[in-house]
Amino acid sequence: MSLTLFASIFVLLINQSFACDCGQATGYTAPVKSEGKLTRFPWYVAIENKNQKSCGAALIDDQHVAIAAHCLSGSDAAALRVHLNDNSTKSVASIWIDERYDEKTGAYDFAVLTLTSPVDSQFKPICLRKPALYPVPAIYLVGTKSGEHLESLPSPYFGSKCPSPATKTHLCVMNYNKVDNESPEGPYMANEMNARYYLTGVTSRSFPVGMPDLFTDVSQYNEKMRELAPKSCWRDTNDFSQ
Repeated sequence: MSLTLFASIFVLLINQSFACDCGQATGYTAPVKSEGKLTRFPWYVAIENKNQKSCGAALIDDQHVAIAAHCLSGSDAAALRVHLNDNSTKSVASIWIDERYDEKTGAYDFAVLTLTSPVDSQFKPICLRKPALYPVPAIYLVGTKSGEHLESLPSPYFGSKCPSPATKTHLCVMNYNKVDNESPEGPYMANEMNARYYLTGVTSRSFPVGMPDLFTDVSQYNEKMRELAPKSCWRDTNDFSQ
């Protein structure tokens, strides 16, 4: 093998390795305000919408964001502003919303934003999972009315019935940390044993304390996310390589 060919293969392997660097938090506790970070999750973004309250969302590659469709209802790209985890901002070039989205039931409540330009390499995306496995445990992020960006520890709901209007597109999740009836908005993520976080759902419907919330199951959008976000990072949840 020639030295040039060896060097080319080596560089290719390095690029592939960096291209799939995803889902690793920057610490174990939420950052203090003086650090200038919204959360300890570099893929977390807050979507500011002129038409309604802001929503939490997740970078799935360096130029695409997964979010609930209801956060964008009635908005065009120009009405949106993306706040990255260091509170810098990006504009939105285009919006893809599942045409089957039903505002009444929340079915197919999923959308993908394309940013006008890629984010810097410090903003690593969340991982996307190869196997469609249900995550335990999990964390989801919320943006409250006061503008705080918090994390909570919900659990899968194994009750006999999810609250109406649950559909086949929803995951049913109980948030035992909820202290009021405010609606959280953000990504629902699996924290796997390989120390990486995987996108599992986005907030679709929130209910009063003591009732499970509904999240859109993003596994049904695997093909669409591969199409829209070609640089997204798909990892096996049993892969313990760093």
